[in-house]
Amino acid sequence: MALSKATKGGAIPPPPGSSSSPCCRLKKGYPRERMMNKRTKIAIIVLLVLFISACSPQSRYEKAVRLMEDGEYTKAAKQFAKIEDFEDSGLLAQRCEEEVVYLKAKELFDSEDYSGAQELLLSIPSHDAASIMLVDATNEVTYAIAISLVGEERYEEAMDVLVGILGFSDASSMYAHCTEEARIRREYKAALDSMASKDYKGAYSILATLGGYEDSTTLMSECREKSYIQAGLCLENGEKAQAYDLLSWLGGYRDSSEKLKECIIPMPSSGVILKPVSGSINVTLNCTDPDNGFYFKVYKSDGTLAHVLFVRPNSKATAKLPSGTYSINVARGAYWFGEEEMFGSKGVYQQLLFNNGNDSTFSIRSNYDYTIKLGVTDGNVGTKAINPGSF
Repeated sequence: MALSKATKGGAIPPPPGSSSSPCCRLKKGYPRERMMNKRTKIAIIVLLVLFISACSPQSRYEKAVRLMEDGEYTKAAKQFAKIEDFEDSGLLAQRCEEEVVYLKAKELFDSEDYSGAQELLLSIPSHDAASIMLVDATNEVTYAIAISLVGEERYEEAMDVLVGILGFSDASSMYAHCTEEARIRREYKAALDSMASKDYKGAYSILATLGGYEDSTTLMSECREKSYIQAGLCLENGEKAQAYDLLSWLGGYRDSSEKLKECIIPMPSSGVILKPVSGSINVTLNCTDPDNGFYFKVYKSDGTLAHVLFVRPNSKATAKLPSGTYSINVARGAYWFGEEEMFGSKGVYQQLLFNNGNDSTFSIRSNYDYTIKLGVTDGNVGTKAINPGSF
């Protein structure tokens, strides 16, 4: 078998037409490489275009808007923040952040954590829905504070809290309840103070309005007994008017009705009781009141007592005085307790006024008689109230 000739350098040349022929590689391989390089470049360019397009502010903006519309507010806020200077991205980023806070506040509100919701809602004042929820959360927080105060029986403080939410839930009725409870406690304390000062009638009157609060019923019985004992001591000391006041409100308690009769003294006859100063001028005191007696003291202009008179109901008495200037004090009442206590706490104590109410004194002259008329509606003098102690 014949062998082929070796090429220069000793290498055996490949058979003609073989793909490994250098000639074939030059002619067929080069166009293929050029084609592959071109496609790669195109792909890279396309990818670059897509990448650049995806990273453009407009693309990011649109993506962020879609996230916002889908309720992905946290992601949307981050996207908008990356392009905050593009169009209204800064504003939308803020809105998304506020929406995240609002949704968290709503979650807390729905779980009845009103204080937590209130704190979050206060941080987003420009959120429309937040302002509405904030009102409800604030009302709930305020209401809870009021309930706590009521539970601690701090009713007046609860009232101060409730007054701002009277239209919320049952705050109005709770306010009324607190008002009544606060009143009862104030009145109870006032009753104890009255008892301490021995005003048993006043204390009893207060306790009777408390509806059995605490030991008020027991204290009412105590007031009656102490008032009865105190009245007995007053009678022993001749203080009939005070005894009368202490017994008069006891009704049929023990023998109060019988002791009341011991307090009242029959009214004196109409006329002069005392006349340190005498004269010839008649000054008649005509009293037309059918229910009350009158006790008069006539004073000279220097304050010296001139006359003391008593006039029974619908009667008159006459003083005989010398000429001069006088003033007159008068006490009136239905029950007489003597010259010291006069008509007691139920009496009326006044000074007469003359000259159409302008003067507290009047002058009399010889050869004239004078009449002073006192009645329910038909008197001819005026009066002004005075303290019984200055009578």
